[in-house]
Amino acid sequence: MLLSLAPRKSVQVTKSNPTITVGNNSYLSVRGDGNNPKVILTRGKENGHILLIESALGLPFTMVDNVPKHRTELSGNITMKGASTLLLVWSGTRWVQISYAKNF
Repeated sequence: MLLSLAPRKSVQVTKSNPTITVGNNSYLSVRGDGNNPKVILTRGKENGHILLIESALGLPFTMVDNVPKHRTELSGNITMKGASTLLLVWSGTRWVQISYAKNF
């Protein structure tokens, strides 16, 4: 079995616009704006949707462990910076953390 991710899409999040529209994307390169925005993800395409979030080399952003607002179930809040990566799967109601690598 082979796992393939769609081409990387670059996204910037800001404190005033922290939402990432996931759509059918599976590989996002995300950069903050200097205000360490707290990212909100939209719903996954279907159950089992895999999403890799890579921090762009630049300003940090935070992935928040908060199902009702941010749609994420994490091992705690994660500040993404450097070349950190976060792998998530859509459960049908939330993005669940599979793995996190602090690559800075």
